[in-house]
Amino acid sequence: MSAHASLSRVYRHSEDEIRAAVQHALNLMDARDVQWLHGGKATSAKLRMNFWSFGERLQIAITEGGKVTAQSECVMPTQVFDWKKNQRNLSVLFEHVSEYLGEGRVSPAFPPGMPKVDSGFRCVTCGTDIPPFARSSRTGVGWCVFIILIFVFFPLCWLGLFIREKNYVCVNCGKKIW
Repeated sequence: MSAHASLSRVYRHSEDEIRAAVQHALNLMDARDVQWLHGGKATSAKLRMNFWSFGERLQIAITEGGKVTAQSECVMPTQVFDWKKNQRNLSVLFEHVSEYLGEGRVSPAFPPGMPKVDSGFRCVTCGTDIPPFARSSRTGVGWCVFIILIFVFFPLCWLGLFIREKNYVCVNCGKKIW
């Protein structure tokens, strides 16, 4: 199974306005072979080859209530790693759709039946109340230790790569929280 990503958003606009916004976003993304299916309620398109993959296939469905569900999948079935290229495709797509509709950034849609729990968190950048996720990254100190140990005692230089810090990142806008 090739690398893929899925994402859904809900817009408070008519299906015709959403369809026009999706078409506009696909044009901005330089999508090829755009085909509207099922009376304009679904589309498929291809994105060009790039550094991260041999191209991606986008499938977008517009359902009742303004819900837009999109999936990005690598064209090559043997490609297992996409270095988050499919996720970036979906982020760019929904950013263009939101800008076209005049909504700015919107929160991801919750699956049906999933209760929305008040977490007490509110992102200062985008205003979403979805709790952030933790991401660990190497610190400047870790890189300094790595470089120093390369010159001082080469066999232990890799120890500097284990010095990491935990950062919390907003799910919606991707900004570092704390």
